[in-house]
Amino acid sequence: DGRLLIWQIDSKIIANNPLGVGLGKFAGAYGVEQAKYFRQKERSIEKKMVAGCPDSGFNEYLQMGSETGVVGLGLFLFAIIGAIVKAIRRQDVCGYGLLVLAVFALFSYPFRVLPLRLMFVALLAASASQLPSSNQHFNKEHFGRYITFIIAGIILLAWIYYRTNKRIDIQNKWQETCVWIPSERYDYLVEDGALFYETLKDDYKFLYDYGYALYKQKEYKESIKVLKRGTTYSSDPMFYNIIGKCYQEIGDWEQAEKYILQAYDIIPSRIYPLYLLTKMYIEAHESKKAVTAAQKALS
Repeated sequence: DGRLLIWQIDSKIIANNPLGVGLGKFAGAYGVEQAKYFRQKERSIEKKMVAGCPDSGFNEYLQMGSETGVVGLGLFLFAIIGAIVKAIRRQDVCGYGLLVLAVFALFSYPFRVLPLRLMFVALLAASASQLPSSNQHFNKEHFGRYITFIIAGIILLAWIYYRTNKRIDIQNKWQETCVWIPSERYDYLVEDGALFYETLKDDYKFLYDYGYALYKQKEYKESIKVLKRGTTYSSDPMFYNIIGKCYQEIGDWEQAEKYILQAYDIIPSRIYPLYLLTKMYIEAHESKKAVTAAQKALS
């Protein structure tokens, strides 16, 4: 049931964003679309109870379509289907391996797991290409071109290795800073977060921890900025909850209500947003709204 709901929301993302939402931004778009789904009309209790905030679409094709649009999805399918057909026609075992992985991708997220992603690339390359027969001779005229491709590949891999290593190093430093969270030394997180922001500004875990630390340090406007960026990379309703609390602290009741309600609409089975709404309405002297929100939570 959970998978069916996720696929339904995935399809809505593609329908509403035929050009795609951008690579890496699936989860953020998912949260927005699921909130719309539950806000449109009253859904069954079964739908509400299976709703979550997934990082992936549990279907690589629907997620690819969500991020890159209809054109990107079409090219992706064309490459996979073409390679499978070509390999199976010549009875190449790699074609059957690619077919199995392609079916698996309908129900899970194998391309988000590095070993399986590498396996997919290897099987796709092997299926799409064909080794020359033994009676074909190596073409010396193409030797220079092959060397150029190899050198370019080595340079590209070296650049990726450098960027990845730098990012991992900064992520490790941030994890060392996060050990101060239980001690509530959020000033340390704010200090280091500003230094690491440019490198980790697409890491939703970093954005939440840094944004929350800014909130705890009463830097509400900066917290809102960081957390809003986090909503483009994550469907976790806690981003919206803390944004709402920031607006509440600066006295913008309308925006506070908007964001906390968005958090509730993403996962209607969670009580925390209703608790925040109740507290906010009491502070804003909206007694009737406070009672309604509290009764909804109790129900």
